[in-house]
Amino acid sequence: MVSCYCSNTIKVQSLATANGTYQVGVKNGQGFHALTIDTYSTRNEHTILHEIAHYATAISAKDNYSAHGVEFAKNLLYIGSKVIGHDWSENLLKSYKEKGVDVGN
Repeated sequence: MVSCYCSNTIKVQSLATANGTYQVGVKNGQGFHALTIDTYSTRNEHTILHEIAHYATAISAKDNYSAHGVEFAKNLLYIGSKVIGHDWSENLLKSYKEKGVDVGN
């Protein structure tokens, strides 16, 4: 099971070890973003796309960054459709709707 603990530092963790992190903040007065995939077992398209969607959401945020908000969901759907394919994206959208995840318009 993968869960995401979100604050200024976003960490994707399994029950055993940290698998990947996305960090957003300020370092030496400049905007800072870092993406790390920590273990071989998480170097798969789904985990990597999830973390890239965090990055895309953070750099395009017009207001407050919401780790798993509407913009994140839209970004993951879009990126996934381009990398994995339309069917994957449609299945994720169906799952979002079943679980009540807001994907905007």
